[in-house]
Parts: sequence; C-alpha cells; structure tokens
Amino acid sequence: MVQMEIQQTVENVVDEVTIDGNSQPVIGKREATSFVSVSSGEVVVLGGLQEKTMRDSEGKMGFFGSIPVVGRLLFSSDRKTQTTRELIIFIKPTVFIQAGDAERAGAVIYSGLDDKTRTNVDQVLGVEPVAPEFMDEDAGDEAKPVEGPMPVRRGGGVHRRW
Repeated sequence: MVQMEIQQTVENVVDEVTIDGNSQPVIGKREATSFVSVSSGEVVVLGGLQEKTMRDSEGKMGFFGSIPVVGRLLFSSDRKTQTTRELIIFIKPTVFIQAGDAERAGAVIYSGLDDKTRTNVDQVLGVEPVAPEFMDEDAGDEAKPVEGPMPVRRGGGVHRRW
C-alpha cells in the first residue's frame, strides 16, 4: 500500500494593475491537498481545481456599427463566452522490491519517448542520458535473478563455494 499527500497548485494571471506607471500582473492561486492510499500499480485520479471564465465581446460592421441605436440594433452583436477548465491528475505509483528495478523501469519508459521529448528531458535534468545502459534486449520487462554463492556437492556433503 502506498500512502501519499498530494498538493495541487494552479496559478494564473487574473488581472493587471498599474503601480507608478508600470503594469503589474495580479496572480490568482488555487490549491488543493489530498491524502490518498492506493495499492502498487493502481491509478489515482485527482480533480476539482476548476476555473470558469466569462468573456464579453462586441462585434460591429465598421462605421455602421457605430451609429447610435440603428447601428447597435442592425450592425453589431454582443457575444458572451464561457470557458471551463479543470486540472485532472492521474497517478500510478509502483513499488519496486529489488535493487535495479527502478532503473530498468525508467529505462523502458525513457526508451519509449520520442527523440524530441527525450532531448527535452535530458536538458531539464541537465544530465547525459544513462537509461540505455540499463536496457537488456533479452530480459524484456523481467528482473534478472541475483547471482551469489552456490552450494557445491563434494563427496557426500554440501559445502559452500566462495
């Protein structure tokens, strides 16, 4: 079982104010914190950070739309547009038991990225790609068994070979 505390934050410019002749953005911030428990490999879906915006716009046909009363009735239109956006996050935690499982899983994901995305990931992380060296074409997605000391039969008993 994996227990997580997930904090979602959405920030965007909601307005603009002028201070000492300089235009400054007003940033709106919405947050949500969730506590979830999920088994390894299951998907958690988080949502709820919604934003609705209303926009009024006026359209008019050149000079004719500016004529009082008649222009407003015949040559212009008012439009109200409502936009709804919602942040939805899908999380699939996976618990790795053996050393190296995380690297192999990361290599599989990394190898599935297209070249442009892989280049962007490398630039963001500031590292050279290391995932290909973890890839083993023959192993597939299976973890390799750990090799260690094996019992050797000598005579009638079992002895450890070091």
